[in-house]
Amino acid sequence: MEINARTENVTRYFRFLNYWADQPSFLDTIKGCWNRSVEGDPMWIFHQKMKRMAATLSSWSRMQFGDIYAKVKDYEERVKQAEENLKTQSQWFKEGDANSKYFHALIRGRRRRLFIQKILNDNGDEWIQGDEQIAEAACEHFQDIFIGQSSIIDEEPLNCISRMVTQA
Repeated sequence: MEINARTENVTRYFRFLNYWADQPSFLDTIKGCWNRSVEGDPMWIFHQKMKRMAATLSSWSRMQFGDIYAKVKDYEERVKQAEENLKTQSQWFKEGDANSKYFHALIRGRRRRLFIQKILNDNGDEWIQGDEQIAEAACEHFQDIFIGQSSIIDEEPLNCISRMVTQA
């Protein structure tokens, strides 16, 4: 069975953006486009020049400013995220420290996010799972650090740092 998704051709209409007129290269772009010759009766010439102008300004805008519609969408998404953060903060101020459903939902989410399900062993070749095994691996790791052999500190890189404190 085949399903062919129909893609309808959506006609994108030209939109003139007012800030284009403030750009230094705008008039030169229009003059260059408008002064190119077109053959035919006056209405046909006008129509072709307007059509060419729309295409030229669209490509000029993409070259000068990039995809402004994608930028607008990105900024709208950022504003939406900032508004969501403000709503969350205001809800926290209202219900945060209270012993509320909202508070407990936040705590459950935080516990879920911070829960350690598995870790790599010291060699980095095996995953350790389970609470007891993870606790045992953590104890062994820190015992090796604190009880193990003392490492020799190479003082040569420290000689590159100038002394700021002197003995009196």
